[in-house]
Amino acid sequence: MSQKEEGRRLRRLKRAVAPRKRKGRLQGILRFVAKHPFETGWLLLLVVFALLGPSLTHQDPYAVHVADRFRDASRSHLLGTDEYGRDVFTRLIYGTRIVFYVILLCGFLSAALGSVLGLVAGYFGKVPDLLLSRIVDAVQAFPPILIGIMLAAAVRPSLDTAILATALFATPELARVVRGEVLRIREEAYVEASRAVGAGHLHIVLRGILPNVLPAIIVQTSSSAPRAVIAVAGLSFLGLGAQPPIPDWGAMVYQASSYMYEHPLYVIVVTVALSVTVIILNLLGDTVRDLLARKQARF
Repeated sequence: MSQKEEGRRLRRLKRAVAPRKRKGRLQGILRFVAKHPFETGWLLLLVVFALLGPSLTHQDPYAVHVADRFRDASRSHLLGTDEYGRDVFTRLIYGTRIVFYVILLCGFLSAALGSVLGLVAGYFGKVPDLLLSRIVDAVQAFPPILIGIMLAAAVRPSLDTAILATALFATPELARVVRGEVLRIREEAYVEASRAVGAGHLHIVLRGILPNVLPAIIVQTSSSAPRAVIAVAGLSFLGLGAQPPIPDWGAMVYQASSYMYEHPLYVIVVTVALSVTVIILNLLGDTVRDLLARKQARF
């Protein structure tokens, strides 16, 4: 068989296999939805709220109407109003954008910093590894709220300050996970073969080690998402995160707690939304971990 015919045969095989792969992925997604309907439904609801927020409500989340303060639930205000007459349902919807902003930005920062530190420490060892261990021990000696207080004192209280403090606290744990994976992978035969043919350190790390560390990074990042949400909400509750009138759920819980006996609906609604979201993110993080573990076990 000529080389051209062999090439055509391989291309036909790839075209035949591709639909099966797509069908397999679709079936996997459908099985996941069937096994986790509540988690998937809640996450999709948050995504819809975040993307279509302005289209779902005609209320302004920042507009103050003192005459309408603490209105009961009605057709015009589905979950009532707060102490400034602002629609609670509208502020909850806009708050979902802050939740995803926290998850994405905090996850990106901790994954980027932790991956770089873990790759360098695990691959080179010796001095970089020792420095990483000391940095990790130093950061984890402080609770995240204390880091947030120090950053707020150095800069100013804001949502970004709370996210930065949370990301800095999450980075050492991810760096340790990445370091452990790199220590295992760098002894593999293909890494030794790359060194033997004269491949540079950067090539080995980016092409040989990083792709095999990505599952661990994904698992750790997804597992840290609910902790990031609750940590930023806690800092906002203490006045060290999002500042009024930003519709952050942690800040809303603090504002509602002052009126929890006279107007309990306000604090109950916001607390339930925050709690359920954190629980769902925890369950989804565990599911991602289990799926990747089963996938790696097959290989």
